[in-house]
Amino acid sequence: MGVNRFDAAPDNFNITLLNSILPWLQDTTQQKVWDRWGITYRDVMILDAFNRPIAPNYNLTVHDLGVATNYATLRKTLLSIATPADSDKDGLPDDWEMYWFGSLAPTPDGDDDHDGFDNRTELAFGSNPSDPASRPVAYALRPRVAGQPILAATFHRFSGGTVNFVVETSPDLVAWSADPTQILRVGNVRNSFDGTGGADVRFQLTPKAAANPAGFIRIRPVVKVLGK
Repeated sequence: MGVNRFDAAPDNFNITLLNSILPWLQDTTQQKVWDRWGITYRDVMILDAFNRPIAPNYNLTVHDLGVATNYATLRKTLLSIATPADSDKDGLPDDWEMYWFGSLAPTPDGDDDHDGFDNRTELAFGSNPSDPASRPVAYALRPRVAGQPILAATFHRFSGGTVNFVVETSPDLVAWSADPTQILRVGNVRNSFDGTGGADVRFQLTPKAAANPAGFIRIRPVVKVLGK
């Protein structure tokens, strides 16, 4: 996302007119995040999933991206940082373990906060594995589509490709299906930008599946072991 300098608000229109994808924020004299972050005009600040700076700022005035070597350098940096590391190959990303525990000692099956959910599940659902009050949660909803009530589920998840989710529906708790004619994701994954690397996602039944006498939704996370 971009952050406009506190005294350059009139330029916001020009930025958002040309780019409707990049989230765009306006700095203020009260916040002065440019000063707090130590950035200058056209700096690219690269953060990890937990909003921690992990590379020197890359200034686009000094390093014009019209120059092929500068473009290649920034691209290589971004791709490298976007590839999560898992040094001990336990399925828990290094940055996630270091953020919550300060070491790579936790195991996927461990339940360090004794809340009944192992670390693998806490990672998948973006909850705090060191706080027993923070637990994986999914919410059931009943929106109406064309006047028909539709079963939907929304849940918080760890963003990125470390975790895949299989979201399925069943009319009888016996036969389960992830077929998009039965259940599908609604809208985009919404990053929370709260420093926990989390995002919110919603799935709901299709009108075809909602026509059944009963309907259920099951959410199954699959944590990948990186490097395999």
